[in-house]
Amino acid sequence: MTESSGTRSGARSIGILVILLAIALPFAAAGCGPQSPQAAVQDFFGAIQDQDWNAYLGSILPDDARSMSQEEQTTMKEDFEKTRTTFKDVKYETEYDKEDKDKATVSVVSGSITAKDEATGETQKTTVDELKKTYGKVPTYKTENFKGRWYVNLDLQPTATQTETP
Repeated sequence: MTESSGTRSGARSIGILVILLAIALPFAAAGCGPQSPQAAVQDFFGAIQDQDWNAYLGSILPDDARSMSQEEQTTMKEDFEKTRTTFKDVKYETEYDKEDKDKATVSVVSGSITAKDEATGETQKTTVDELKKTYGKVPTYKTENFKGRWYVNLDLQPTATQTETP
C-alpha cells in the first residue's frame, strides 16, 4: 500500500464517520428529554427526591418556569430545599387529552411518599391509598408536549385572587 492510498483510505473513513454522525445526530437529539407524559412526571419526582432545583425547573413547562418572578423563584427554591421527599413503588396511569394529543393527565395510582421538613425534623409518610381515602381522588399532574419533549404543567401563573391585596 502506498502512502497516498493510505491517506485516501483514512480520509474515506473520516468521511464515512461524518456522514454516519450527520444521520444519527437528529435521532439522538430527538431522544433528549422525556418522551412520554409518565416519564415527565417521573423526572419531576426524581428532581424533587434528589433536591435538584435545576432539574426541577427543567421538568416543568418552560412557560411555567418563565412566568415566575425572581422573588417567587427564590421563595419556591427555599421551600424546595427545606423538604426532603422520597417516593417509593410509584405507579402511574396516563390519559391523553381527546382534543389535543400534546396534552395528557398522569395519575399516581399507587405508591408511598415520605417528606421530612429539614427545619423541624418532622417526618410525614402517606400512601396514595390514604390520599384517595382522605381527598376522594389520587394525585394527578397535567403534562404537555412542547417542542418534542414532555413537561409537567404546574400552571404557576398567578390567578386574579392571588394578585389581589386585602
